[in-house]
Amino acid sequence: MLLEFGTNIKDIQNRLRHSKLATTMDTYSHVTKKMKNDSVSIFEKLINNLPPKYFLRWQMGRKY
Repeated sequence: MLLEFGTNIKDIQNRLRHSKLATTMDTYSHVTKKMKNDSVSIFEKLINNLPPKYFLRWQMGRKY
């Protein structure tokens, strides 16, 4: 739940006293429907705000 609401994974690791970040990630980083929807929204905002020259290069598979 903490990840779903944007809590930093390192803070969660610290609070749970996991010595390795991988332990926290493996145990608590399942992707929820809300997280998937949030990711799509962020991606759409990024794509919609790219200057046309970057979008055209990205669309054609070129590095910018």
